[in-house]
Amino acid sequence: IARISDGGEYLMPALLTHLDSGQVSKYHERGGTSLIIRSTQGCIPSGLFCCLVAHLLSPTNQLPWKVCMERGKPLCLYRNCITFQLKHTTELVTLVDMFSYILLHVDEM
Repeated sequence: IARISDGGEYLMPALLTHLDSGQVSKYHERGGTSLIIRSTQGCIPSGLFCCLVAHLLSPTNQLPWKVCMERGKPLCLYRNCITFQLKHTTELVTLVDMFSYILLHVDEM
């Protein structure tokens, strides 16, 4: 669980809806740069993606991550695909759980 605002809003990534694999590509094929994170076991351990998201959004994290918003709604906020905006920058970072690896995609707004 991650606290995402001072107003008492929390996010539990594991409870978000799942984005179909056919729709995932529109959030990371916009250009930019991608990094693939793999596990030596051949698949990403269950729960790792959700824990990573919660950690990035945690107020104890030193990096200023927040869920990217567009017209008051999250740009991409799913159980397996989330787009973040780094505060004070124009970069968007999309994390995608591809089950055998995590894709980290960086793009300009």
